[in-house]
Amino acid sequence: MAKQDYILRHNTIITFLRKRHYPSFEAILQHLKHQGEMLGEQDVYAISQRTFQRDIGVIGKLYDIEITYSREKKGYFINEEDVEKTLRESSLYAHERLRILRITGNMAPYFIPEKRNAKGNEYLLEIALAIKSKLRIQFNYQKFNESEASLRYLEPYVLKEFKNRWYVLGRDDKSGHIKTFGLDRIEGLVKGPERFRYEEAHDIADRYQYCLGILLPKEGDAIENIELWVSDLHYNYLRTMPLHFTQKQMECDTDGAIISLQLYVTYDLIMELLSMGSDVKVLNPPHLAEKMKVYFAECAALYEN
Repeated sequence: MAKQDYILRHNTIITFLRKRHYPSFEAILQHLKHQGEMLGEQDVYAISQRTFQRDIGVIGKLYDIEITYSREKKGYFINEEDVEKTLRESSLYAHERLRILRITGNMAPYFIPEKRNAKGNEYLLEIALAIKSKLRIQFNYQKFNESEASLRYLEPYVLKEFKNRWYVLGRDDKSGHIKTFGLDRIEGLVKGPERFRYEEAHDIADRYQYCLGILLPKEGDAIENIELWVSDLHYNYLRTMPLHFTQKQMECDTDGAIISLQLYVTYDLIMELLSMGSDVKVLNPPHLAEKMKVYFAECAALYEN
């Protein structure tokens, strides 16, 4: 049975427990049976009590979601805070999308998924398990600006997604520094058997808290107060899907809105603002506004001849 099949079953169990209060094992089994029949994959969803208990253990280790049996209620329940945390970190979204694709396989004219999927996503589970188990990984890495791949040994600390691409961050044996590797450039990944100890994963997550994208700030950079004017039409998009959790509306009229953000100024932030074209204007800080002018001037120059 393929690993993605186990993941689909785990996702189905998690989703069912979120919707139903204290279902019995029999109720869960019946739901899984129904899902299997709907997908035509009865062998994936038909499980025993022993397999279910094993699934509970894997869900706890892989997603940090605890499923517990209540003797008082005579059923299973899930810690909703665990689920919300995992959802924020995107892993369940990917699995739910995979489940939807399976279900709608015979509804192609009515369901149009994004077809631009980056290479390397097949390594996600292996790297996640390596992080959990504190196992070193090795792989061949092909940089876009180099002709030959290099063999890398890494202590993997964090997985991060940005614009449909996944990245692994960790301590690179070659340099001894924390580095970022795109999964789309990885080949021949092997995990273990060497283990490692680390204290930096939480620090990396904290630093990313005020970054937009995958690039970390340079040493000595400070979080800045960024003020943007956004056109009325585009603000509707940012209102329903904010650029960052620090986004706040300062002013609003019929022409647009002024919003503020607390972020490091990185290349990824600049690229995101450039993608909005004339729907956004940087008001503060001045050095970011100047960088935007330079980039737009370079873009305009491409069309002069």
